[in-house]
Amino acid sequence: LNFPRPVEMAVQVANANGWPAKAEMGWLYAHNAIRADMEDTLLILERFAKATSIEAWELAAFGKFFKVHSLFIDEHHHNEEKIFFPAMAKRVTLAVKMTADHVTMNVALAESVALIDRLLATEGTPIFSANGETQTWADAFAAYKKVEVIMVPHLLEEEDVAVEQLRDNFTAKEIHPIESKMAKALPPWALGHLYRRLGDETPTKRAHAVAILGVPGFIFDRVLRSNIEKYQYEVGWLVEELKTPASHGYWDEQRAMYRASKGCGCGAKPAGTRGQRAAGTI
Repeated sequence: LNFPRPVEMAVQVANANGWPAKAEMGWLYAHNAIRADMEDTLLILERFAKATSIEAWELAAFGKFFKVHSLFIDEHHHNEEKIFFPAMAKRVTLAVKMTADHVTMNVALAESVALIDRLLATEGTPIFSANGETQTWADAFAAYKKVEVIMVPHLLEEEDVAVEQLRDNFTAKEIHPIESKMAKALPPWALGHLYRRLGDETPTKRAHAVAILGVPGFIFDRVLRSNIEKYQYEVGWLVEELKTPASHGYWDEQRAMYRASKGCGCGAKPAGTRGQRAAGTI
């Protein structure tokens, strides 16, 4: 999947209504978090489908990540349907298809979640469908692929239509109270998941949260930093080792170091470059 990568926060290009560069908007960050999730989920499911055996830690790790991923999609759609779309509808006409896509997507996602949950419950051994057909990780990959087929064009349509309507018809100042209300209602893990694709780059996450999401710097430093780093420890690192199982020992060491710091968010950070970690060479 091709999607915009993070850019440096030193320079923000605002439009006439005070919006930052489109790629830096919270809406786009949420979309790109979902894109990253889909890419990683398909990679992991494809590996499971080809594997002759799957370790218990892999099943547990994937189960935890996939649950957070599906919850993040639910949370994102809730924010769109219950918060953003009603506010925008006061001034613009939104395409009915966007909400209709959510319904179709939720059905496909629910089917995928149900199949994956059943496979995880049997520790990855084949199961039987209601029709008596054998289902394996290859079927889980195919089921999730259906989610991607719906999701990819849907995200692009929202970005090309709804996001542009927002930027053209509302000022950033008008929408800020809505975003703040939404941010305060987020579950503790959500911001960490929003930034998962940035890895352990806490300064970059802080810069975006403060400059774009409007989070007060002292709130980030005193509350959110530890939540985000705890999320990386509990979920983000799992994805890295699932993509490269050879790095499992390394990430176990990092978790031990984090636990030794009593989970304060100030523990030792992963050594080496992201490339070295991904290759499992350190």
